[in-house]
Amino acid sequence: MANSDDSNLKLPLSLGLMQLTVLPEAEMPRVARLLAERAQGEEAPRSEAIIELITTIVLYKFTELSREEVLRMLGFTTEELKRTRFYREVYAEAREEGLHQGLQQGLQEGEVLVILRQLRRRFGSVPRDLEERIRQLSISQIEALAEALLDFRELEEVAAWLAHSC
Repeated sequence: MANSDDSNLKLPLSLGLMQLTVLPEAEMPRVARLLAERAQGEEAPRSEAIIELITTIVLYKFTELSREEVLRMLGFTTEELKRTRFYREVYAEAREEGLHQGLQQGLQEGEVLVILRQLRRRFGSVPRDLEERIRQLSISQIEALAEALLDFRELEEVAAWLAHSC
């Protein structure tokens, strides 16, 4: 099969890319790197698009590889990878997901602070272990506690509610 590497490189780039999708995993890294070098060396039209296609094909084939492993495999720099649409889309998704998680955490922390403030106002100090248990609640549990809090007459009822509900 070593000759298939050489025959891929003699084909037009577009056909070499198509064949890259069906190559065995053992052959793919070398051929992908050589096709990328060829695209850059020939200053092929839209060489960045070709590099993006190569990167996408490799990432779909090797789903368990890290970004650094893919870069090493293809001989790309981080800057070359960052110029690909694939990278920009993944980066945007990760950023959006991070913002969403940050908003959820902020909401949860805010609700916990309100509950703790209400408990302190109603019952005085709140034991540290009880406060920690409250901080570990999910948002839905915090909301349920906020409603139940209106019925509690003693701090022990909060502990009992936590023991029963969690």
